[in-house]
Amino acid sequence: KGDHNFMETTFSSSYFFPIDFSETYRTYFKLHGSLGLLLKKGDAEIPHNERYRLGGYNTLRGYKHWEVSPIEKKGVSPFSTYSDYYTGGNKQIYFQLEYFLPVIPQAGIKAVIFADSGNVFTESQNIAFDNLKSDVGFGIRWLTPMAPFRFEWAYPYDSKTGSLGDMQFIFTLGY
Repeated sequence: KGDHNFMETTFSSSYFFPIDFSETYRTYFKLHGSLGLLLKKGDAEIPHNERYRLGGYNTLRGYKHWEVSPIEKKGVSPFSTYSDYYTGGNKQIYFQLEYFLPVIPQAGIKAVIFADSGNVFTESQNIAFDNLKSDVGFGIRWLTPMAPFRFEWAYPYDSKTGSLGDMQFIFTLGY
């Protein structure tokens, strides 16, 4: 039974730009962007588990899973300390730039250098490009007969101080 009453609109696009250094050595750039919007219908609230949060291996890799989100301080009980609660938002935008280089083409191994940028916004906020979180990193992708393997090291980047944060290691099967 579906009791939720909201609408989601998303736009995602990717562009690949190859660079051939020789007939057998091809590198390429991948530019990916995504914009999402959740809209309430009537007085119904957008369900908590449907709200946008970024972070993790598919969006902003320098941040923990779902760490990029509006935050509220909440306690579990009247006697507990307050902790961060990632409430999610109804708008998201993120961009990814990746540069792929073949390392051992015969074995399906390539290196990747990347930068991601994006954020999540609440109903009361407008999407603001001056308020995006960013990260940079590098990794190895290995296409095996079993599954594609991803090994990546990502660092949040603070544009105000020009410094890198704590490294996030990513290992996953799949793209």
